[in-house]
Amino acid sequence: METEWGDELFAHFSLAEEFDDPVIVSRFQADGSIVPIGQIRMEFSCKSENDPPMYISVDNKGKEIFPPTTDLFFAERMFEKYAKRLTKQEEIRKKKSLEKSKQRNR
Repeated sequence: METEWGDELFAHFSLAEEFDDPVIVSRFQADGSIVPIGQIRMEFSCKSENDPPMYISVDNKGKEIFPPTTDLFFAERMFEKYAKRLTKQEEIRKKKSLEKSKQRNR
């Protein structure tokens, strides 16, 4: 699944090969490549078989970055916003770097 705002794509969600495999979440870069930014892991309750799974969102270092939820759509939306924020931060860094480079070349 890919998520877009307007004409821009920000997030890509891999399909899990096995039922309990994590969903790998990636972000599209300006050059069209994709870079992994985290995972959505599924955890099951040991208390009851009837409890819904919890979706745990982690970054590439395994750190939980969003609250656990029983709503996969919510976890995906949070990663979409995260991917968009990372893209905007990268654009700002590149713009600042270009400005510094121009100032040095004057």
